[in-house]
Amino acid sequence: MHSMFNLKILRAKWAFCFIALSLPLAVFSQIDDDFADGDLSSNPAWQGDVAEFQVSAQSELQLKAPEAGTSALFLPTQITDSAVWEMYLRLEFAPSTSNFLKVYLQSDSPDLLAGNGYYLLVGESGNEDALKLFRQDAGASTLLAAGTLGGIASNPDLRFRLTKENGGLWKMAVDYTGGANFTPEFEVNDATYGSGSHFFGIFCEYTDSRKEAYFFDDILVAELLPDTEAPSLVSATPVSATE
Repeated sequence: MHSMFNLKILRAKWAFCFIALSLPLAVFSQIDDDFADGDLSSNPAWQGDVAEFQVSAQSELQLKAPEAGTSALFLPTQITDSAVWEMYLRLEFAPSTSNFLKVYLQSDSPDLLAGNGYYLLVGESGNEDALKLFRQDAGASTLLAAGTLGGIASNPDLRFRLTKENGGLWKMAVDYTGGANFTPEFEVNDATYGSGSHFFGIFCEYTDSRKEAYFFDDILVAELLPDTEAPSLVSATPVSATE
């Protein structure tokens, strides 16, 4: 009887340990980083070319590379059927094919350029640069949708909110002043890659004069939850005495 009681206690302890070890995976499977802690090595621990980035005095993630080239950071995350990505970014130059950014929303590989998934492109030739959503299939890119022409042509300073609903409906909204007054940009359907374990990341390609001119903040990757807050009437103005 005594041995059976001890066995039950042991099983209970193992069950508790399993739950305790599983909790951090659930808690940290999504991303919420405003870089206020000044640290890239914990909470969350960024991976990739960490030595080529820093947290600035303004608590922003900043590219700080030694010379021209490419640099990437990434984090493993769990993408749900309905997900939301939010991010602030600032490029202190006019983006081009020599100086551009890819924000990998989800990739099935830490080798961002070679994986399968979706990314936003910031930077192209000409003066009609637009935020563009691509699907990537084993490194090959397919354009899915584009935002306002010229919206990021010069020194983009913006915040975007991109959602993916169950079934593959993508919706993009942007505030081109860097605030949170989002304006709808596009909607597109693509359900090629769904939920599961993926990588979120940023990939920068730059010349020597732009190696410290990429800034990021308020990065959020989370489950898209339904809006349960009912609308309320703030004000009402009659059209006329009878309308």
